[in-house]
Amino acid sequence: MAGGSKAALDSAMPLLSEMSDESKLFIPGDTGAGSNLKMVHQVLAAIQILATSEAMGFASTLGIDLKMVREKVISSPSYSWMFENRSPRILSKEFTPPPSATTIILKDVGIVTEAARRISFPVPLCSAAEQMYLMGLLNGLGSEDDAGMVRMYFPSFAAPKNSNINLSSNEKDVQEKLQLVLDFLEIVHLVAAAEATAFAHRLDLDLKQFVILVNDAAGATTAFRNISPHLLIALGTPDVMVASEAADVSVGVCINRLNKVVSKARSEFCPLHLANAALGVLTVVKHMAGSNAGVSSTVKFYTGNLGK
Repeated sequence: MAGGSKAALDSAMPLLSEMSDESKLFIPGDTGAGSNLKMVHQVLAAIQILATSEAMGFASTLGIDLKMVREKVISSPSYSWMFENRSPRILSKEFTPPPSATTIILKDVGIVTEAARRISFPVPLCSAAEQMYLMGLLNGLGSEDDAGMVRMYFPSFAAPKNSNINLSSNEKDVQEKLQLVLDFLEIVHLVAAAEATAFAHRLDLDLKQFVILVNDAAGATTAFRNISPHLLIALGTPDVMVASEAADVSVGVCINRLNKVVSKARSEFCPLHLANAALGVLTVVKHMAGSNAGVSSTVKFYTGNLGK
């Protein structure tokens, strides 16, 4: 990602072309635009790294096998690149030396929230993630791998075969609990997609370029791929994307699914910061646009156009 004047970019293009594959060289605009594109991508990265730990901590609390959870997630609408990448580290419990220290994503999310405050733009999921990374830092996890944030949700975390995770043996019970984890991830990813896309729109970034970048980068999720065409339509830019084959599920359905997740977590004394933040956003959207509104209308929560 690079931004600058036309003269500067023309001069630098031979070097940039050597440094990057042609399909992965993004020129979003003038000086600062490259940094903005990177920053908005990190909205997704910061949320999805923490969502992986939140989901695996929740699954541990529920007593379901984490290897099975991983297999189901990566082949479902709840998939994220970050989950696929971080979950093996959680399963191994090897958080040092860190492939990616918690302080790195804390730095990135701080850039996002500071920029958002400067322009009075809401980033509730990203802000919730930042607070959890700060808690991790205060608990000595800053220099360890960010996958180790799972311990903020299940402090006695260990691999599934260890005795401090009481695995459920009832298959029906396991499947119901697994569905809660899958619902948590998919709906958090949907709201995160709206948060990041609306932020990109607010910063006047090329939304088509942003979507192409995300779908081929670490911020990728199945939810983002499915909802991004609907988000662009909601933002008034349908001409730049082909229609999504995925349905724009209603806000009411998302709230019902996430309510079950949050209620179960509360009964098990398991904190779910991202789930609760996403539920808050969706609840506002329901009050303003109605429960039958597509979840893509969540993007208007961020732009201030709900009900218009």
